[in-house]
Amino acid sequence: MLSNVADFSEVDLIACEFCLLEVPLTDALTPETDDYVAHYCGLECYEQWKQQGRDK
Repeated sequence: MLSNVADFSEVDLIACEFCLLEVPLTDALTPETDDYVAHYCGLECYEQWKQQGRDK
């Protein structure tokens, strides 16, 4: 019996703003910018996204 297995079909997923990896919404970092909320799969992608903005 699989009663202890989580049902991942009901998990809300969101794409990372930088790498587009889909992660559960509850695990995503959500820094708010001036006019929208961006979601990241982790600090590494968030830092790369911030650095990309500085390089422009």
